[in-house]
Amino acid sequence: MSAAATDPTTGQVRSAREAVPAHLWDKQIGLLMRDYLYDSVMAARVLGQGYAYLLTAMQHRGESLGLAPSTRRRAR
Repeated sequence: MSAAATDPTTGQVRSAREAVPAHLWDKQIGLLMRDYLYDSVMAARVLGQGYAYLLTAMQHRGESLGLAPSTRRRAR
């Protein structure tokens, strides 16, 4: 899943980053870096993918698309 989505009303590609206020995005990046020892690039990717999943699932609620987060876990 990409961190960008197409807006169904305008056809424009939107970034998941646009859905979150800057201060909240930065705080969540900081928490990922603290709790999972990600660098800022990886933390932004993880957060972006999480938001992309949530926004897509909300947009297509009740459509039975079979959306589910990955069960793959990070190696320690």
